[in-house]
Amino acid sequence: MLFRSTRIFADFVVMTDALRAAVHLGRKVKHPIFFKVGTDRNKVSHVAMLRTEKEFTVLKPYLREAYDLSVSDVPKPAQI
Repeated sequence: MLFRSTRIFADFVVMTDALRAAVHLGRKVKHPIFFKVGTDRNKVSHVAMLRTEKEFTVLKPYLREAYDLSVSDVPKPAQI
């Protein structure tokens, strides 16, 4: 499932044992929930495997940040 405003800000894949979430931020975040981080010129994608409600709660502020970035008028280069 892709979540988008004017741009995609997150995507989710339903797996047999987890929900794979990728959020696209304007900066690199170091948090144990993210097991993979990839960059391009305008965003940093962070990938997490969510197995509990607590893990989803940890992800929520980053999801909001990704949404806010997606609706901002001026895309900014990623801060790595």
